[in-house]
Amino acid sequence: MVLKIRCAIGLALVAGVLTLIVGLMNGTRSMTLFYRILVSVIAFGVCGYGYGFLVDKYLPVILQAIKGTEAEATDLVAAEDMKVPEDLVEAAVTDTMDEPDSQPSFTPLAPEKLETVPRSQE
Repeated sequence: MVLKIRCAIGLALVAGVLTLIVGLMNGTRSMTLFYRILVSVIAFGVCGYGYGFLVDKYLPVILQAIKGTEAEATDLVAAEDMKVPEDLVEAAVTDTMDEPDSQPSFTPLAPEKLETVPRSQE
């Protein structure tokens, strides 16, 4: 209940102050300024109360879902599952060591190696 009242009062005060500042800058008459401030405070107070209601109702559910997701995400892979078997590592090392020249050497891309694509002249 306290959160709803705080949101309502805070939003209403901000709207009222901003309405007052804009009204004074525009040279609005005092009765018109009072009416606009009153309408702003009431309208934004109701909106703030609704916002506080939604936050009060749904924030604990959202936070609980986030905490549950984080707990599940941190324990997806155990440390034993992350280790690579030694026979796979040795096989990979011996395959690359046996034939060092099996991979083609690197040749940079040069303009002479590009094919020329003719453009049709229309």
